[in-house]
Amino acid sequence: MARLNITPIPLEKFKVAKGKIVSFASDLNFRGFSRIYDDAADVGIAIRSHHTGKVVTFVFSREERCNEDVVAWHLVPLNKKECPKYSVVIFNT
Repeated sequence: MARLNITPIPLEKFKVAKGKIVSFASDLNFRGFSRIYDDAADVGIAIRSHHTGKVVTFVFSREERCNEDVVAWHLVPLNKKECPKYSVVIFNT
């Protein structure tokens, strides 16, 4: 199982507060999630910190809906040791 390279999104495009890294899909020019491994269906995003240069991969965990509309996507760190205190929420706007 080989890990694929994901183009990271700059952390500056997100707001960070209370254990959440949050943004709106429209602010990210979001076109969907990237595959993480070449032989698996896991998808997610990578975020690069402008403070440290470190890149952390977050994997899709669930979708939030209201009626039939997608409201938000929730992601958790692929490696919890890399970023144990944060999860990602991307609002669909």
